[in-house]
Amino acid sequence: MDLNGERIKQLTDNPWHDARPDWSPDGREIAFCSGWDLAIMNWDGSNCRRLNTGTSLPQDPDWSPDGKKLAFAAEVGGLPDIFVLDLERGDVRNLTSLKARDASPSWSPDGRWIAFASDRDPRFWDVGGGMAPDIYVMDAQGGNIRNLTRTAGVCESEPAWSPDGTQIAYAVQDTAKSVNTDLYVMDIDNRKRRRLTDFKGKYPGDFYQVFSLSWADREHIIFSVCHYDGEDIYLINREGGEPRLIYHKRGMRASHPDLFGNVLGLNLLRLKKTLWGVIKR
Repeated sequence: MDLNGERIKQLTDNPWHDARPDWSPDGREIAFCSGWDLAIMNWDGSNCRRLNTGTSLPQDPDWSPDGKKLAFAAEVGGLPDIFVLDLERGDVRNLTSLKARDASPSWSPDGRWIAFASDRDPRFWDVGGGMAPDIYVMDAQGGNIRNLTRTAGVCESEPAWSPDGTQIAYAVQDTAKSVNTDLYVMDIDNRKRRRLTDFKGKYPGDFYQVFSLSWADREHIIFSVCHYDGEDIYLINREGGEPRLIYHKRGMRASHPDLFGNVLGLNLLRLKKTLWGVIKR
């Protein structure tokens, strides 16, 4: 679809979950989670093939800028690590091997770095026994790991690198103050951060949780919001302002948006019925 929420085309129809679509850099293919595996299909849903990663529960696929590799998270000993799959050779490398939860890899636009979320630096004063994740970066070989946030008592997750390489967008939940999760951006050079959203519940017990972020273009971030009535898709300028509602439909949950040109790939879950992998043109 265009960004008016119209012209939905369903691409998959499987008895298992097809989720977390990610466009290849050239727009010809889509990587996604399919049941217990990762898979790639052509942009129109044809030529779908499963990938042999040799891992358990692979998730969060993210294409390298040159289209030759996929970064993803998968479980090892019950905890997720970050892996890279070479699509030409079939080689799989584990980039993180600490006993920690490492998730949501995001390549830098030059392919030299990978941002990810991890709880590898536990702090006993944090809510949840020190398991609040921070945002990290490492080089593409798994070295030079740096903690970019280190915010006590705050869960920081879902990093997404900006196309110009200057910022990382991510989700933040201050667990001591709110059940809500909001969208932030951080300047990589000086680590200054700015809050972009401030969702408010409409009634007691309501909540708003931002998740599954991606950059729509150089100036806009597209993301999902989970709330009491379901999940919707929003778009916002990197400088802030009022979020624009892109997709909302009663009885549907929309998540994991990824935009290529004017075509939006995402998941649609029809409540109590079935999960779709779809494209909206």
